[in-house]
Formats: sequence, C-alpha cells, structure tokens
Amino acid sequence: MVAGYVVKQLQVWAGPSHDLAQSLVKLVNQLVEDLQGSLPTQFLQQIFSKASPVLHLRYCANSKLLNQLVKLYQTVLSIRNIPLLETMYQLIVTDLEEAFRQLELFHSPKRTDVEGSLGPIEIQSTIIFDLVVLSQLANTSKAVIEMWSPTPSVFSLLVERLESLTPSLASEYPALHHALLHALYQDCHINGYYIPGAGGSSVSVGVASLNPAHSQSGSITKVLALLTKQMQLFTLSFDTCRLVQRWVDYMLGALVTAGRDLQEKVTPLLDNLTCQLLALCFSREHSIRLENAAVLKALFQSQLISDDVIMKCVPECLIRLCDTRGEIRAAYSALLEVVPTHILTSFSNGIDTFQPPNGRKGVDGVRSCRGTWHARRVHMTKQSQVTFHGHHFKAVMGFIMHGYAPSKHLPDDWLERMYHSCQHRQPMVAESRDHPEQHPQLMSHMVCNCDAVLWFWATYESAQYCLLARLRTPLGMPPETFTAIESG
Repeated sequence: MVAGYVVKQLQVWAGPSHDLAQSLVKLVNQLVEDLQGSLPTQFLQQIFSKASPVLHLRYCANSKLLNQLVKLYQTVLSIRNIPLLETMYQLIVTDLEEAFRQLELFHSPKRTDVEGSLGPIEIQSTIIFDLVVLSQLANTSKAVIEMWSPTPSVFSLLVERLESLTPSLASEYPALHHALLHALYQDCHINGYYIPGAGGSSVSVGVASLNPAHSQSGSITKVLALLTKQMQLFTLSFDTCRLVQRWVDYMLGALVTAGRDLQEKVTPLLDNLTCQLLALCFSREHSIRLENAAVLKALFQSQLISDDVIMKCVPECLIRLCDTRGEIRAAYSALLEVVPTHILTSFSNGIDTFQPPNGRKGVDGVRSCRGTWHARRVHMTKQSQVTFHGHHFKAVMGFIMHGYAPSKHLPDDWLERMYHSCQHRQPMVAESRDHPEQHPQLMSHMVCNCDAVLWFWATYESAQYCLLARLRTPLGMPPETFTAIESG
C-alpha cells in the first residue's frame, strides 16, 4: 500500500520540487528500517524495479536527494534477511547489466533507436549510481556477510566489466571508467586487497571459494594484471591516474607483509606494472609526476621488483632532475638515493640498448628518456621555420642570464606557450606506429611533458637565431652579443 502511494506520487512529480521526492524517499527508508526482515519481497520489486519512478530520481542534479537515495539502498542491503538481500542484489546487478548493454548498443554500428530508451548521459548516471552502491556492499551487509555469498560476486562483476570495456568507450566516458576502477578499488580495500593476512573483512564478498587463501592470491594477481592493462591501453584521466597511484601504494604496504610464495608470484606482475607507471613521469600534471616519485620509491624499497626493471627506471628518473620545479627535482633525487648501488654502478652498460619501457604503440610509446633523445634528433634535422624572433630570444636569454621571467604577470608555463606560438600550422601526418621516433611532430608531444626537452628547444632556437642573424641580436651588435653570452 505504501509502495503504491510512493510510486503514484512520484509519477505525478513534475521535477521542480526536490523536497517532495526527498520526503518520499525518507518515508520509504523509515519503513524499511522499521520492518527490517519482515519487509515483503514484492515491496522491493515494486520500488526498485526497472519501471519504478524511484529509479528516475538517479538522474536529478540535487545532491541531497541523491545521497538520500544511496542511503535507502544501503538501508535495504543492511537488512539481516538473506532472501531480501539476494532479491535486492539481483535487482541492482540486472539494472547495471542492462545499462551496460544499452551503452554498448548505443555505440554499435548497427544501432537502432528504441522508443523510450535512455540517452548516454542517463545510462552513465545509472551505471555510476549502481557502482557506488555495490562498492560499499561489504560494509553495508557486514551483519550477514559470513552467511551470504552474492552471485555473481562484486569482484567478478567489476573485473568482467573492466575487461570488456574498450579504450574508445573509456575515453568518451572518463567518469564511468573512473567509477568502475574506484568501485573495484573500494572492494579491494575493504577486503584487504585480497592478500591473506592483510586485514579487511573476515569473509570476502569479492571472491567465494572453498580455498580462501588460493582464491585471494588469484584475485590480487588479477588486479595487478588488470591495472597494467588499463595503463597500457587506456588514456587515463587525472583522477584515474591518482587513483591508480594510491591503489599501488596501498597494495605494496599489504604485499610487504605477505608470505614469500605470494611475493614471488606477484613479482613479474609488479615488474610490468612498474614499467607502465614510468609513463606517468611524463604526465603534464605536476602533482602526478610528484606522486609518481613516491610510488616508485615505495616499489624500489619493497624489494618486490627485479633489478632489470629498476635499471629501466633510472634514466627516467635522471631526466626529471632537469625539471624547473624544485620539489620535482628533490623528489626524484630522493628516488635515486634508494636505487641499489650495484645498479647505479653498472647503469652505463645498459644505456645504449635501452628501449621505451611502456610497450605502447605510436608516439605514446616513446614517452620516455629515449623518446626525448629522438625528439631532439628529429628537431635538429628539420629546416628552420624562422618563427623564433628577437623578442623570443630576448625573453629566453633574459631568463638564462638573469633568472627573470619576461613578465611577473606571466604564468609558469610561459615557455611552453612560447613554443606553441612559434609553430606553423602543418599538414596532418599519418602516425607511423612502427617508427614513431621519426614522427615530425614528436617534439610537440614531448615538450608538454618534459622541461628538459622544452629548454633544449629554447636554447637550440636561440643559438640558431644567433647564427641566422649573424650575432646581431637584441643584446647588441656581434661583439656585444658575444660578450654578453660569454659573461652570462
């Protein structure tokens, strides 16, 4: 009777009055809290079925209403009644699977518009809402978790969805991609990262197995392989990069105290993941580069990665010592201090044969120390565009000789802006996936991520300007220019 009243009121709800909807959700929530295990199954099916107007509240922009709706879901999932929990869980899983199916159908080449079907924004909102609820399942249902094993498990459901997600969909819906990873991260965190003896809930809702230790060790290997795949094949947003860094850091803390057999099992996977993390050293975001130094330092000190991988990391760390930001230089200097001595002393033997470590195809694959060398080489073989003028020369030389930016009102990335202002519009060049190091626009890809390459361009163009102008520069005639450069 109450369910019918709520549904009827929401069906006539026109949208502007969020207070009415919030009051109705509070009413249902209070009813669930009062009835608990005696709540009829038909009530849940009527309130949370696909046709119910309650589910349409997920698309509103009112944060209080959304929080109240999440609280209602959590209240239902905290009931100490396994049949009711199973019903509610299946309703959420069915809704999630249907939303993913609609999203895939929406981007299918054979797409057919169905009347009444949701748009991509509503589908994304549905998925994110369901993931938020599922990610807290172990905490919400901890009262009966020792007697109930959800099918499919939350862990299996999330892993399956992440494995089926394509890079194009992840790029088009970064919030959805982040929500999937964050839900899996929450599930791992609650269950001690599926590492035996690492804490977490006493019984995992992520994995159901007759042999919990074997099941958990298999889950941690799946997580490590999945994170490696995400970093190799997907373009990660800022929030997702920070999530992955925090995830790896916390997992390391749990792995250090794990058994020796598990440590030996995950070492190859950690090696692959470390190679992918190196790409974040070339991120445009200052905070990501800074955090990456801390994560790599924890990996080095854990003694869970091989010497070959650490040797690959050394040149990537060295090039960060040329960063214009003092805290970046300090962070990577501290990272080099924990590199084992036998690796540092034999480092020069492997420089000539060093290859891009992240395994990516195309220009993204040379975002490494070796890639900066190729960028310099390609730039020096190009004919001058004659776009670097006297005022550019004056700004660069003023900073080099006196340490002053051209103007105190300019942002910190003034040199990068100068670089892009000096570029001519060039015809699009098809990217060579086999030889990306010869791509004519490789320098443009590298200057945004590496101050060493950016300052190479500035000094090289300044030197070339001097030659083209026959030392007649804003510093004076040839004798004055030569004297100023020599004394500076």
